[in-house]
Amino acid sequence: MDKYEKRRTKLKQLIKEKCDGVNAKLARDIGKDQSYVNRMLYAEGKAGRKRIGEDTADLIEKTYNLPPRWLDSDESDQLNIDTRDTELVNLIKLMQGIPLEERKYIHRFLNASNEQHKKNTGGGN
Repeated sequence: MDKYEKRRTKLKQLIKEKCDGVNAKLARDIGKDQSYVNRMLYAEGKAGRKRIGEDTADLIEKTYNLPPRWLDSDESDQLNIDTRDTELVNLIKLMQGIPLEERKYIHRFLNASNEQHKKNTGGGN
């Protein structure tokens, strides 16, 4: 499987998990036409297929706060979360119900809070 097919496969996974299986939601989130997204999902060899290039892959990964090169990775990249930590699990469930733009704002706030905490405690958790 070449990198473009790997990206297509991972994009299908992302749409299922983050966009409720709706291509148009991904298109809105990344600022592209739905037809463009649909063509990125065409099977190899289908006329009109659009490969997922570096810039588009970076845009998708940044939009969904994914690690760099997530679309190129082999593993499913599921988070390793201690499900016994009920506060963390509840926070994740809560965040899933919040629109993407609001989650981005919360993410920036939490990052800033974490950085301030590190400064105040000498870099510890």
